[in-house]
Amino acid sequence: MLNAIEHSRALVLALLETLPVKAPAAGNVIAGFEKETDIDFDPAWPHPFFLMTGDNRHYPMGTTYLRMGFSGVAARAEINANRPGKTSVQRANLLAAADEYRAMAAFALRHADVVSEELKPDYIQLAKGNPLTFRQAVQAFYLMWRVRAVGCTGSIGRLDQHLFPFYQADLAAGRITEDDALKILCELWEKFNQVNSGDTLVTIMLGGRNELGEDDTNDLSCLMLRASLQVRKAEPHISVRFHPGMRPDFQALASQVHLMGHGQAALYYDENIIPVLVEQGIPIEYACRYCTNGCTEVVLDGAGKIEFDNIDAVKVMELTLFRGVPPALPGENIGYYWTRNTPPEERKSGLETGYDSGDWQQSYDELQSAFDRQFAYQVNRKLRLLMERRKNMQTYGLAHGLLNASFDSLLESGGDVVRGDLPCDVWMLFAGSLPTAADSLTALRQRVFEEKEYTSTEILDALKSNFEGYEIMRQQLLQAAKFGNDDDAGDAEPARLMGLFCDLLDAFSKESGVLIWPALIGYLFVQEALFTGATPDGRKWKDPIGEHFSPTPGRANQGPTALMLSAAKAPLKRAFGVAPVHISLPRNAAREDASSLQILKNLSVAAEKLGLNMLDISIYDAEIMRKAQQDPEHHADLIVRVWGYSARFVDLSDEMQEHVIARILA
Repeated sequence: MLNAIEHSRALVLALLETLPVKAPAAGNVIAGFEKETDIDFDPAWPHPFFLMTGDNRHYPMGTTYLRMGFSGVAARAEINANRPGKTSVQRANLLAAADEYRAMAAFALRHADVVSEELKPDYIQLAKGNPLTFRQAVQAFYLMWRVRAVGCTGSIGRLDQHLFPFYQADLAAGRITEDDALKILCELWEKFNQVNSGDTLVTIMLGGRNELGEDDTNDLSCLMLRASLQVRKAEPHISVRFHPGMRPDFQALASQVHLMGHGQAALYYDENIIPVLVEQGIPIEYACRYCTNGCTEVVLDGAGKIEFDNIDAVKVMELTLFRGVPPALPGENIGYYWTRNTPPEERKSGLETGYDSGDWQQSYDELQSAFDRQFAYQVNRKLRLLMERRKNMQTYGLAHGLLNASFDSLLESGGDVVRGDLPCDVWMLFAGSLPTAADSLTALRQRVFEEKEYTSTEILDALKSNFEGYEIMRQQLLQAAKFGNDDDAGDAEPARLMGLFCDLLDAFSKESGVLIWPALIGYLFVQEALFTGATPDGRKWKDPIGEHFSPTPGRANQGPTALMLSAAKAPLKRAFGVAPVHISLPRNAAREDASSLQILKNLSVAAEKLGLNMLDISIYDAEIMRKAQQDPEHHADLIVRVWGYSARFVDLSDEMQEHVIARILA
């Protein structure tokens, strides 16, 4: 381990020596490189992603450098390294961090040679001490964030809370105006978009309440929403913490961001998240720091990293029906992750085939039992794999010193974020596509076991043929009750499956002593549609599959209120990793006027009262989307929500474009 730490230190120092420095454009104040292609690395050194081994950037870095400065962190790390009781590894971690933060200070000083005379004192200050002004704090943040995420991008967290003390002090001293701060934030937003766009993990969480129940929303929270309204691009992905005591102006701005239609300002409900985290043993001061991980799931800003795996319930459904051996697909399961700008590749479920969960063809109770056995088998296999990964990371994990020493606790202890030394090491399992799997069970219950319109053998034959020659049957299956319409017949099975998933994780957590956070997240829904054949809900191969705890696209037709009422019938609070509900409204139902803002506010408030822990609202015009498919060059500014992030519609793969269009409520 000592050799590995030394190698990592050498890599970081070499990286900081070779990184380019770039002056801001005229009139701007934030220096630093933007795109990865700006960097010319010595080919003798590995790609900088090597530095991030084990750091998948799904959590915000710490903020010690904002309070102490780069040089201050280096000095503190060196002092702590020589305190009694440190192991050789802890001491090596701290000494490596000290060297790396000194190099970071030198990197900041290099910028003083390229910026204007007005900005030169800022970068000299960042090299010698801690940021003193709001502008310097933003400059320090951007430098640190880009070095941390040099080969890609990364999560940000509660930036309004971290920068507010600097903004507040500047206002009091008369060094800055509200308009000055807004201009700086808009510049920062533009820098994010220059780095990358789409699945970047660049998520900022705004607002929220603290452990005393007080509103933490501040003027900077509002300014960041205003920056998003002004810049109107995909980055950063904004999330908002909603609670009854939040500032009315902040809530109104969030609704205005919703009205843009980008799927921004995703709502997280403090009253439905914080108490549940505390019940799970998370200290209140950490629970109140929750933010998003860069996508959708909950993570604790400055107090925990996140590791996860996922399970696809629709594939479990297929394995149940065919007793562990799914039929051949009608075509190749080759497709894109989400964007047409990456090479297509074969997509696989990650589930184990061959497990026979038993006969299911005699009764619905038998079908439920067979599905539950298959689901439990696959879930427990995933959990065992997670624990193997956890053991390996605790033994071999290594993060670089810049990341480790950004966290207060690790700067003191000499611990390592990858090895799980933060106060709250979060392990999570996602259950994707539960609503579509549930719709399949419901359709079989109604059409096979209750109404006896078809036999189970006929259903299996139809699925094997991708419904070719069975169109009448497919239409009848499509007409069976579906989740998302406030119909108990269609909502009972999703709620039951969610409870089953949480029960399985509860049992494993008690047995293993490791808390596994349940999350109803399905980020591979396009891939699931490729590697899973036709399903009994009437879906053909490659047709959309529902993501998160949201209806299968095109199946909810009773409006947004009915959709939320359906979701609320499930024990959503048990999924404390997050249970996202997406609502995609047609543009003619939410125009840019006062009445539409009131509708959005009402939806936001209703979701909290119904017990949802997360709600995302998007507003789309299907006609414009179709035009963008035909003429992408003239629709490059069309932004849509993908899953935990927003992206340019024209960058999406064909399958993802169709999925997003199909989500729009009738």
